Amino acid sequence: MFLPKDIVEILDEYFVGQAELKRALGAAAFIHGNPNRQYSPNVLVCGPSGTGKTAISFQMALEMGGPKLFVPITSYSQTGYVGDSISDILPQLATEAAQCAKRAL
Repeated sequence: MFLPKDIVEILDEYFVGQAELKRALGAAAFIHGNPNRQYSPNVLVCGPSGTGKTAISFQMALEMGGPKLFVPITSYSQTGYVGDSISDILPQLATEAAQCAKRAL
């Protein structure tokens, strides 16, 4: 089992910066891999294009041998959800994620 600091160290070999994201992903992965966990964490990564969100997440999954499922949300960009409230958008994102997961199986 990887400790959070192990995951951060691995990601530090590939990426400069994004320390907060690396720590969050490391903690979430550690909790998820713990058989005594009370819950399974989810991580929503958001930020400007080109900041390494997908690359860091993909590299972490690759290093840990885990599944890699990325849900495209470009249709929910600022121009895509004008007029919609966040409470309307989140169920749509959850549905899209579930559909992507089914297609991946």
